Amino acid sequence: MESAPATDRRRSCRFCRSRKLRCSGASVCSACKDRQIECLYDQGGPKGRPRVTGARSGHRPVARQTGSDPIMKQTPWTSPPSPSETGAAGQLFSPRLKSVAEALLEVSTETREKLHGHSLDGFPLTRTGSLHLGAPKLGYRDLVMVLTQDLVDATVARFSSLDCLSFFPDEAQSWKHSGASTPDGSSKAFEPAPLAGYNSYRITQLIDVWFAAHPLSIALSKTLLLRAVRGNSYDPLLLAVILGGAQLELGDVEAIAESEKLMRWASSRLQYISTASSDLSTAQALSLLAWHETCQGNDLQALAYSIYANRTVTRLTMDTLARSSRDVRQINGINLVQIELEMMHVLGWMTLALMVWYFTHLEIVDDSLPALAMMNAHPPMNKHASLILRLDRAADNLSTLPHQSAWIQEIWTISHITSAVVHLNSICPRRSNAPESPLSQQNSWQTQLHQQLRNIQLYKVDLGNLCGEARAVLARNVQIIEANMEDREAQTWILTAYRTLLIHLLFPRMDMGMGMDAIAVTVDLVQSLTDCISFFSHSFPVLANLPSSTAALTPSSTQSYVRSYMAGLEACGSAIDTLFSLSHKQWQCWEPPVLQGLARLLGLATKLDSLFADDTLLTDWRWRTVKDRFHRLSKYKQELDLQQSVPPVWDGMTVPIYANTPGELPYVTGFSTVDAAFQ
Repeated sequence: MESAPATDRRRSCRFCRSRKLRCSGASVCSACKDRQIECLYDQGGPKGRPRVTGARSGHRPVARQTGSDPIMKQTPWTSPPSPSETGAAGQLFSPRLKSVAEALLEVSTETREKLHGHSLDGFPLTRTGSLHLGAPKLGYRDLVMVLTQDLVDATVARFSSLDCLSFFPDEAQSWKHSGASTPDGSSKAFEPAPLAGYNSYRITQLIDVWFAAHPLSIALSKTLLLRAVRGNSYDPLLLAVILGGAQLELGDVEAIAESEKLMRWASSRLQYISTASSDLSTAQALSLLAWHETCQGNDLQALAYSIYANRTVTRLTMDTLARSSRDVRQINGINLVQIELEMMHVLGWMTLALMVWYFTHLEIVDDSLPALAMMNAHPPMNKHASLILRLDRAADNLSTLPHQSAWIQEIWTISHITSAVVHLNSICPRRSNAPESPLSQQNSWQTQLHQQLRNIQLYKVDLGNLCGEARAVLARNVQIIEANMEDREAQTWILTAYRTLLIHLLFPRMDMGMGMDAIAVTVDLVQSLTDCISFFSHSFPVLANLPSSTAALTPSSTQSYVRSYMAGLEACGSAIDTLFSLSHKQWQCWEPPVLQGLARLLGLATKLDSLFADDTLLTDWRWRTVKDRFHRLSKYKQELDLQQSVPPVWDGMTVPIYANTPGELPYVTGFSTVDAAFQ
């Protein structure tokens, strides 16, 4: 006979039950509210008299254990025992089980096999930043900015014929990372935990430093972490990674050395954690290690951490969703399972973003990525939608809330860019065996974006037709975003990425031996390009007003926004330049509406040229190069305005030359002729 089903949450909170007080039963009961303490409701037990025979007495459900909290690990504040010892369950390594370190080694081997002869030694990325004193090539904040734009840049390079300026200024140099080491699955003597030298006060101070500085701070609950530290029930692996990241933020020589010590210890601990016991805190630690190793330049190790962390999060998400309707534990009136799911969704998207970034640059094909993108709901769009931050506010953990809130919009933007990039990378003509997502999500407008993007996989024709279908899907998503997003800053940011992708999709790469003349310039193409370029002209005030707006953006987030916008401007200028570099023989076949549309494009180029008088764009190194292009197009528009009286005929006519003036950087090789009929 099956056991009786579990009831809803207990009628009394944990505090009142332990003190034998009458509990008011409110989300935050009166006793806890008066004492200003956390109000935690546990899961209720089975109803009725338990029907357990002597033969089944050893199979009582775990839910009967009152006071248990599946979120926190019950691990003492000491070094874990050696593999041969016994102790607390959940973290001990068993010789019969595979360790996380061994699983990471297998992932690295799989990755090397997928490289098809490519070497990470020539990984085509360049990094800015100083290498002195062992400082990372990228800061934790910088990696967010790289993902926001370089995911788009690396993707459009696969199918767009437009030129694209690299996100990094030293593009010509191949980045040689300092150590693409493989996660070591061999057995080593376990080092003593370096946490013994940290008292509770120092730990809480460093936790504050970390939550104020790390972009993935919204993937953890500060309230739950501090609660685990106070109760001596924290996960040593996760805490070591957090403290190591905080020490790195301090930046002095001693702190950096201590950070390296903590990170080494965390990596060595993975050989004593079995894959069967990997839980949310393990996934959080692996995700943070992936972020850290990426910034350090250890790419193969970072990729292995990202892949395995994503697999762990996917498994945990499915398990948690399966029990979400039955688990009603609450803390300060907030459902703990929903907090878990929010953390998992953030981790799922950020590890997937790293995977897609690496796979795109390394040309690794993985048809399972679209299904992985469907596994997670998008992170909260703003601080008001985050249950994690709501819990921190309710628990009065307020010191780092402004910093955590500032990252939410950028992480949300990266999740949508990743979703679009994942599906765009699947449009290359090849057989697709991607599995269907086993989860059904709520019918929200963000889910509609997912469903629209999945349609890109349905067409397996030539690249031009595929880009056309992808364009239609992205255009539909633009309409969905415009109709549902009220936050003007957030809407403009994500649409900047979408419009940039749309411009590049208008100019798909041609087959070998086919030049730019093979592009079919139609009224629809010119009109679509005009719509995209008009967006950049109209949205510039939003960008220019960011520093004085009420949006909670960090300076690095604002700079990331500027760089994404500059990438869009560069695509606009390259697209107009491409059309005006085509042979005049092809222009003879163009219809009058096409010629009129090209004239409007030149007018828009003049408007975009005027934007560079504002200081907002100066923070991007491509400012001068992109400005010169629009300045040249603007001067060409002025030359055509002087020839309005020239009749629109071709034969026997002297036409102006579209060329680079002396001293300007060339964009198009050779010269191109144009007709005054564009007026």
